[in-house]
Amino acid sequence: MAYVDPNEVVAPRDQWKLGGVLYSTGTGDTQQPGWAVCEGLWNGERAIGVRWNGQDGETAKGNPQSRGHPTWFILPSELEAPVLEAVAQQKEKRDAVFCEIESPVDYMPGAWRITARLSKKTHEKVGPRFAFPLPKLPLRMCRPSDAHLTVNVVGGATEIWGQFVEGLFEGHIYVHDIDATKDSADIESFKQSFVQKIMVQLQNY
Repeated sequence: MAYVDPNEVVAPRDQWKLGGVLYSTGTGDTQQPGWAVCEGLWNGERAIGVRWNGQDGETAKGNPQSRGHPTWFILPSELEAPVLEAVAQQKEKRDAVFCEIESPVDYMPGAWRITARLSKKTHEKVGPRFAFPLPKLPLRMCRPSDAHLTVNVVGGATEIWGQFVEGLFEGHIYVHDIDATKDSADIESFKQSFVQKIMVQLQNY
C-alpha cells in the first residue's frame, strides 16, 4: 500500500477516534520501512495504535485496509507500556539530530541543499567522525559534499555513505523527476527517512 500520512489515518471509524500521532518515521525506504504510533480513544477509552506507513512497490510493507481506508492496529493494553517506552527513546535520539533542507534561489530546479548537525551530547558520544547510510528513495538521490562523503562495504558491495565531521554534515538532494520538484511533502518524507537512518546508526553507540 502506498504511503499515507498517519495524521490522515482515522479508521476504524466506528470505534476509534484519533487523538494524535505520537511518533512517525515517515516513508522510510526499502531497507527501513516507515512506521507510526498514535494515541486515541477506542470505544471512549484511551488506547495506543500502530501501523506501517506504507510504501510504493509490490514488496513494500503496508497495513490492512477497512472498506478501502488505511487503518491503525489497536494495541492490547499489555503492550502499551513497552511501545511508549520505545517511542520515548526514539524521540530522544531524534532530538540528537537537527536537519534542514532548503532550495536556494540560485539552485537549479530539482536541487536542494541539506545540512545536518548533531547535538553536543551526541557529537561527544560518536566522536569527530560519524558515518551513516543514506536513504534509498524513488526519484530522490542524496549526494554528500566531498568532505562529508565516505564509502562502506555492505554485503560485499561498496556503498556511498554520509559522514558527520565534527558534528556537521553537508550535501545535496537531486530529483530524478522534474514533476516532483515542488512536492514539499515528498521533501519532508525524505528528511524523515534521512534522520531515521542516522538514528538507526546511533544505536551502535
